[in-house]
Amino acid sequence: MKVSQKKLAPCRIKILFEIDWEEFSPYFEKALSKSIQHLEVPGFRRGTVPREIAKKYLNEEAIMAEAAETAAKEKYLEYILKNNLNIISRPEIRITKLAKNNPFCFEAEADILAEIKLPDYKKIAAKTKKRKNIPPTEEEIEETLKWLRQSRAEFKDSQEPVQKGKFIEIEYQGQGWENNKLFRDSFICGEGHFIAGFEENLIGMKVNEEKEFELKLPADYKNKNLAGQNIRFRVKLKKVQEICLPELNDEFARNLGHFENLTALRQSITEGISKEKEVQESQRVRKEILENISREVEFNLPASLIEREEEYLLEELKEMLSQSSSQEREENKNKIETILGKSEEEIKELLKPEAEKRIKEMLLLKEIGKKEKIEATEEEVIAAVNNFLKKIPDLKSAEKLDPQQLKDYYKEAVFNEKVWQLLENLAGIEE
Repeated sequence: MKVSQKKLAPCRIKILFEIDWEEFSPYFEKALSKSIQHLEVPGFRRGTVPREIAKKYLNEEAIMAEAAETAAKEKYLEYILKNNLNIISRPEIRITKLAKNNPFCFEAEADILAEIKLPDYKKIAAKTKKRKNIPPTEEEIEETLKWLRQSRAEFKDSQEPVQKGKFIEIEYQGQGWENNKLFRDSFICGEGHFIAGFEENLIGMKVNEEKEFELKLPADYKNKNLAGQNIRFRVKLKKVQEICLPELNDEFARNLGHFENLTALRQSITEGISKEKEVQESQRVRKEILENISREVEFNLPASLIEREEEYLLEELKEMLSQSSSQEREENKNKIETILGKSEEEIKELLKPEAEKRIKEMLLLKEIGKKEKIEATEEEVIAAVNNFLKKIPDLKSAEKLDPQQLKDYYKEAVFNEKVWQLLENLAGIEE
């Protein structure tokens, strides 16, 4: 077999194969035998047709094509494994010569990872501030207790007019706003995070009442075409409810679970917030280290990886828009602004820098892990899979999962976490 390789782009190669007929003929013979096994000819049982007779009934071109497909796949895989090529896309295989008693020629194009020359990542990490110990504030503890009370509140339908603090359900739309889409939202009046003045206009409304009012959108509104304009809103009040909060005492704590009293609940909340802050600090340290490493190195990224990440980010945006409430839309107004009035291709182009950043950092993590000889052991992967399965509420849901895909996912997750821990532990500046 003769093989040559061409570089089409920094991260794309073409491999040209030429296989002598003597080396290709076993593939042809195997494909021929397979076709004979399935051939039906009058006077013969299926699979017993003599070879010379069978050839009269068979399509030799189709058999050659089947043999070529099998040979191309095997020879391509054999070559990339033997030469340790970091191929990261499906090959595009094209047959260039296929004739009996002649060499079989084909070419394969694929994306390949560029060489990554790591900077002194240990030195870079050592210049990063270590994780800080940030204790919970009394305000955070009280806010959590407030949320717990609200989550267990009783809601009683009311015919009273809307006031701040009432739980309400509305339908609303704006003329020339958000494509005139009709929205439905439920929230505590005064805490809905709507456009300034919107919730104030709801005060005094009664169930099934409709109201129209005009508001001026802020100058920094997410849609620049509407910023500063007056929009006429139409609102229908669907429901008003009183919020009856449970009393905050020892009985409330016991009803939540394994808490002896309110003091024990507060202690648990304190520990939970502390743990959450530890996680946030870990993420801060890890993010800073990897971004600093990334700034010190440049390498080409395969187009297929970038395109795949753009698709993923686009789906994230679609999911966020389809499920978000008015409050979440306000919190994510910069992301939403990104996609308003644009085609999918335009959105992908806007998402490209973020996609490139993610891919670059992912490849850096893998390269650091490779240099440090980090591995995810079988025991670690199985433990991670089992921990995930324990959280699945019913057996039927677990049975739908592909075991191999699950293992592959957690193998990568365990590997990445071990690299992250290594980098975090290298942070050297005390606060």
